Amino acid sequence: MNKGKLIGVVGLTLGLGLITNQQAISANRVNDYISAQKYKKLPTQNKVNSWLNHPNWLGVDMQYRHGKPEGVVVHETANPSDKYSDNAIWNEINYMLNHADSAFVHSFVDANNVVAIADPSYKSWGSGAEGNRRFIQTEQTEVNSKDAFAREIWNLANLQADYLHQFGLKPELGKTVWSHAMVSRSLGGTDHTDPDGYWANNASQFFGSTYTMNDYEQLLEKVYDSQYSAKYHVGQRVQVLNTAIYETNGNSIVNRRGKIGTVKKVTHHDYSNSHFEYVIDFGNGVTNQHIAEQDITDKITYHAKYHVGQKVQLLDSASYETNGNSIVDRRGKTGIIKKVTRKDYSNSHFEYYVAWDDGTQ
Repeated sequence: MNKGKLIGVVGLTLGLGLITNQQAISANRVNDYISAQKYKKLPTQNKVNSWLNHPNWLGVDMQYRHGKPEGVVVHETANPSDKYSDNAIWNEINYMLNHADSAFVHSFVDANNVVAIADPSYKSWGSGAEGNRRFIQTEQTEVNSKDAFAREIWNLANLQADYLHQFGLKPELGKTVWSHAMVSRSLGGTDHTDPDGYWANNASQFFGSTYTMNDYEQLLEKVYDSQYSAKYHVGQRVQVLNTAIYETNGNSIVNRRGKIGTVKKVTHHDYSNSHFEYVIDFGNGVTNQHIAEQDITDKITYHAKYHVGQKVQLLDSASYETNGNSIVDRRGKTGIIKKVTRKDYSNSHFEYYVAWDDGTQ
């Protein structure tokens, strides 16, 4: 086993770097430098592994404690050899995937890459039981220059801002924004101090300054506010508009027009007039992975399945009217619909006034 690689995993599983008290006040030179460079946002490389952290992975409940993440956690690999390898991020990712039953995070960043490896809708194993059941977790590989460090922090902020937008959260230190060190101090179940030492050393070496989670949260807020906000969020009920034609990947969704479903995932994706695409579950195993924001609405309009004058038959499974009266004695009867009224009841959204052929109503 490569010694350097072992150190990288130790950064997650055992914890290196014992800097516990860092200056609370920063000159914020790192953020000023980032702002002056006018970096472009990098696209997130989707390397999510379908076998990893699904709802019951390895027989373990991978759901968050409240069903969705409550924020984000910042990590770093604690692997100094990362600084001298152009493939460091891929080496770290591959090693972690090969040892995911011990520890893994949702994503990685360095100066040139933003890589998602696990579904943020489910837990990862990187910050102890309490952190795992609350937060989406991102790892930084170690870099070795002023500009690389600034770019890495920029990439991290953009990715984590995306996560917060995706799940309808706003950046707030100690609530939705945490470091591994903060989890150790406040929630327990782990004793790691990353990224405190890594940030302090690089900020001092390259900027003659400090860099703390307070500084990062300020950058994250700025990035968050500059990004487009998704109009819909995970868990929300939406309906496909009757004008919808294509998904963002070019597939037709004409046959989904008017369908109502639940948002399962939100991803930043510029397409036509949209800045986000959605995974929508319509029930009964029917899903679409790339529906553009412009093609859905939360102002749901239900359409009656049957209309006035139509001949219908009462199912043999019918038991009650919407007012609670029994209709068991009407089972199998045929009749004509006289009136349709909007009303939610059980799995229905309409009730019908029916005149049966035998003269009953």
